[in-house]
Amino acid sequence: MGSEKYPQENDFHEFIIKHGGHTNATTDNENTTFFFHIEEKYLLSALDRFAQFFIKPLMKKDAIIREREAIESEITWAVPSLLDFCKSKPNHYVAWIIMHEGKGSLFSYLRKKMWILDSFGGTCANDFEYNSMYALFKISVDLSYEGQHYLEEILNAIFSFINLLKKEGPQKRIYDEIYKIRKDTFRFSDMEDNVDDLCINMHYYSSRDYITGYYNLLLEYNPEAIQKYLDYLVPETANIMIFNNDFDCLELNKIEPWFKIQYTDIDIPKEWIKRWKSIEPLPDFHLPLPNTFITSDFSLISMPAEVPQYPVKLHKDNMSEIWYRPVYCIPKCYINLHFVSNLGLQSPKNAALMEMYCSVLRLLLTEELYPAIEAKFHYDIRVDEKGIIIKMNGFNEKLPFLLIIIAKYMVDYPNLITKDLFEIVKVQQLRILYNKFIKPQKLVKDVKLWILKFVHYTHFDMHTALCDINFEEFRDFVKSFTDHLYIQCLVQGNMTQDAVIKTILQYIEVINCGFLSFSMISKTKVIQVPLGTYYCKLKNINKIDVNSVVSNYYQADVTSIELSVLINLLIIIMKEPLSNRLRTQEQLGYDVSCDLIDVNGILGYCITVCTQANKYTTEHVDQRIEEFLKSFNKILETFTQEELDDVKEVLRKFKKSGIKEEGRNWSIWKEQYMFDRHEREALAMKNIKINDLREWFAKHTLNGSNCRKLSIHVVGTNEGNLKESVVKNENSK
Repeated sequence: MGSEKYPQENDFHEFIIKHGGHTNATTDNENTTFFFHIEEKYLLSALDRFAQFFIKPLMKKDAIIREREAIESEITWAVPSLLDFCKSKPNHYVAWIIMHEGKGSLFSYLRKKMWILDSFGGTCANDFEYNSMYALFKISVDLSYEGQHYLEEILNAIFSFINLLKKEGPQKRIYDEIYKIRKDTFRFSDMEDNVDDLCINMHYYSSRDYITGYYNLLLEYNPEAIQKYLDYLVPETANIMIFNNDFDCLELNKIEPWFKIQYTDIDIPKEWIKRWKSIEPLPDFHLPLPNTFITSDFSLISMPAEVPQYPVKLHKDNMSEIWYRPVYCIPKCYINLHFVSNLGLQSPKNAALMEMYCSVLRLLLTEELYPAIEAKFHYDIRVDEKGIIIKMNGFNEKLPFLLIIIAKYMVDYPNLITKDLFEIVKVQQLRILYNKFIKPQKLVKDVKLWILKFVHYTHFDMHTALCDINFEEFRDFVKSFTDHLYIQCLVQGNMTQDAVIKTILQYIEVINCGFLSFSMISKTKVIQVPLGTYYCKLKNINKIDVNSVVSNYYQADVTSIELSVLINLLIIIMKEPLSNRLRTQEQLGYDVSCDLIDVNGILGYCITVCTQANKYTTEHVDQRIEEFLKSFNKILETFTQEELDDVKEVLRKFKKSGIKEEGRNWSIWKEQYMFDRHEREALAMKNIKINDLREWFAKHTLNGSNCRKLSIHVVGTNEGNLKESVVKNENSK
C-alpha cells in the first residue's frame, strides 16, 4: 500500500522481486506471519521498506479496496492443547498406528473390502487445528462407490481399531522405531529454509525447543500421555462429517452462512455409540509388525582418486542404458527409471490404459511398501508421454530391496488384479480426468498442447475412451506392457559402480521384458504457429462456473542455451510489473502469470490470466495483455545494463542451487545429456546485453516481424446464464 518514506504503492514487492526474492503472508488462528526471502546484502534495505508499513503506512483507500476485492475472488475429536507435550508428542504415536497402511492395519482392511480409495488424517500442523487452546485429530477416508453403501461397517471398523490400541496399550517397541526413524532422518536431513516456521515457534516453545518442538522428533517416551490421548478418542465426542454430491437436497435443511453450502446435522444413533464403546478388535487387525526397512548401516562408500563431476554411462545395450554419479557426503541414493514404450502414444484408449496401469500398480504396492514410506523412503510412479517413470530415494542400504519389490509386483501384476479392483480404480480415474478438464486452467493448458503437438490426447479424449474399457482389455494391456521396453536409468548417491550395475540388471532380469527397437519409438513433433495471431475459443465445460481463462502463447524457436537464458531473463523482469498492472491495478483476476514454455524442444513464453465472465470478457483480457506488452517495451527501454546484471545474478543462483542436482541430471529421460547446462547458461548470460532483450522482445510481440501468437480462451458462464444453468441443473435432478 506504500508508506510515507516509500510512497510508491508497489515499492516493497518490486524491490524484493528485483533482487531475486519473494514475499508472502499467512493468517492463521492465533497469528499472522509476514515473510520474505532476499539476498543478504539487500536485507537491511528490505527490512526498512517492510518496517515502514507499520510505522507510517499511507493506507490509500483505493489500494485497500483493490486488495479486499482480490481476496474475495480467492478464498473430528477435539482434545486439549498438546503444546506442553512437544517432547513426547503422544498424538504422533497414535497417528502413526491409526494412519498405518501396512499389513494388519485399518486402511489395509478397508481397501481389501474395496470400500475406500484413499485415506489421510492425524493431527494437522496449522494453528487452526493445533494451537494453545485445542488440537484436532482427524481420520478421513475417500469412499468408493461400493463403500458409500457400507458407511456403518466402515465406522464400526474405525472404532474397532481404536479399541485395539486401547486394549494393547502403548508399545515401547513401536515408540523406539518411530524415535530411530525420525532421529536418523533429522541427522541426515537435507538443508532446508525453516525461518518461517521458527518465527511462529518462538510464540509457543521455550528457546531450546524452537526447532525440536515443531519438528517430528520424539525426545521422551511417555506412555501415560499416550494412554490419556487414546482415552479422548471416544464415540461420544466424535464429529462425523459426510461429503457427497448425491444427497437429496430435501435432506439438507440448513445453509452454511459464508459459502451458502446446504447441509444438515443429526445425532449419532445411541445404539451406534453403545456398540462402538465396546466393539471388539476385528481378527484382521494387529499392531504394525517390526519394520524391516529401518536402516542400520550408514557407512559411506570409499572415494576414488577421481570423482566424476557429472553422470557417466556405465552400461548400454538394446534394452537399457545406466547412468551413474557417486555422491559421498551422505548415506542416501536416488534411483530413477524411465520405461520407454510406444503404447501410450498410439491412441486415447492406450493413453487412458497407461494411466490405469500406474494407478492400479500404486494401489497394489501400498500395503507392501508402506513400511518403507514410514522409514522415510520415497517412491513415485507416474505416466510420461513416452511411457512410465519410477523414481525412488532414501538411505542406500535398503533401497535395492524396494526396487526389487516393485519389479516382482510388475511381474505378478496380471495375477494380482481383480475385476472389482479394476472397476473401483476405473471410477476413481474417471473422476480424476473429469476434475482436470472441468477446471478451466487445466483445460486451457491441455488444449494448448493438443494444438501444438502432432500427437496429444486430451483429458476429455482419455475420459471418453476409458468409459468403454473393460477388465479384459486392461488385463491384456498389463500383460503386453513389458513386451517391448527401453529402460533409461540414473543412479546417484552413496552406491558403488558394481552395486549399481548389479541392482539395475537384476531388476531388468526380474521383469523379463523384451527390447524396444529405436524404429518403434515415436518421435514427438511440434507444429510451428504461423506468423500472426490465432485464436481458439471454447466454453468452460462446467456450465455453472463463472471463471474464464485467457492464455496467450508466443512461440519462439528451437531450444538453445542462449534463447532459454534470454527468455528466462525477460520473464524475471516481466513478472512483477505484469502482476502489478493486470492483477493489482486493473483487477482482471487474482491469478496472473508468465512462464517459459518448452514444448518438446520448442521454446516460447506464455501469459495467463484467470478472470470471471461476469466481470470481463476474454477479448478484453486479451487486449489488456497486449497493452501491457506494449508498455513493457517502454520498461525495457529504461532498464539499465546494471539492473540486468542484477537479474542475471538472480537467474544464475537459481540455476545453480534452485534445482537439485539429481533433477538436473535426470534430463536423461528427455534424451538430453547436457549435464553442465547450468554452467553453459552462466557463460551465455555474460554475453547478453540489454539491447538483445529489447530487440528480441520487439520481434516476438504483436506487429513484430516474428510474432507467432496462439491465444486460447476458455469462457466462463456469465451471471445471467449462470442462474439459468443452475435452474436447469436443479430441474434435472
